[in-house]
Parts: sequence; structure tokens; C-alpha cells
Amino acid sequence: MDWNSILEAATPAILALASAIITAALGLVSAKLPAFLRVYFDQKAAAAIHAALMNGLKVALQEGLKGEAAVNRAVGYAESSAKGSIDHFARSKTPVTVTKLQDQAKAKLRDLALAGQEVRP
Repeated sequence: MDWNSILEAATPAILALASAIITAALGLVSAKLPAFLRVYFDQKAAAAIHAALMNGLKVALQEGLKGEAAVNRAVGYAESSAKGSIDHFARSKTPVTVTKLQDQAKAKLRDLALAGQEVRP
């Protein structure tokens, strides 16, 4: 018996095994991909909302606003400039509400005040 005849006989089994391995690998990837993409897009949307709140606070402070007025200005800025990111979370189990945005803006305003990083007009 030579190697060619062995290879000819084994080819269908090798192809079947390769098909099974490839199918299993694709199944694993397709099972994990949605979760990976969800986390990826959630992180991008959260970062965009955070950046919009910080920019809104900087604008509010440059305009001379303080306290609740600065928070409301930052939330309005975030709602208009990060609308797509806020809408992204509206379709999820954890929607972004105005109250959540206000709480985040208040915390960031306190952080800026504690760090002495108020933006001067």
C-alpha cells in the first residue's frame, strides 16, 4: 500500500473532520460576538456621554454658571450632543435618564471643584 492510496481513502474523513472543526469554531464565534459587540458599543456610548457632560460643564463654567444652573446646562449640552449615545441606552435594560445625567454632572462638578480645576471665563 502506498501513501497515495492511503490519502485517497482518508480524504473524506479528513474533510469531514475539518468541516466539523470549522463549524464548531464559527458557532463559538457567533455565540460570543453579540456579547462582545454589546460591551464594546456600551463602552463607546458611555464614553461619549461622559465627554459631553464634561464639555457641557466646561461651557457652563466658562459662562459663569454655578451649582444647579451649571448642572442643568451640562445635561442639556449632553442631551443635544450625545443624543445617539443616550438613545443607544434607551434601547437597553439601563436607559439613561435626566436624573442619572444630573447625578453624574453633579459628581463631576464636585470633582472639578475639589481638584481646583474650575475653568475661568
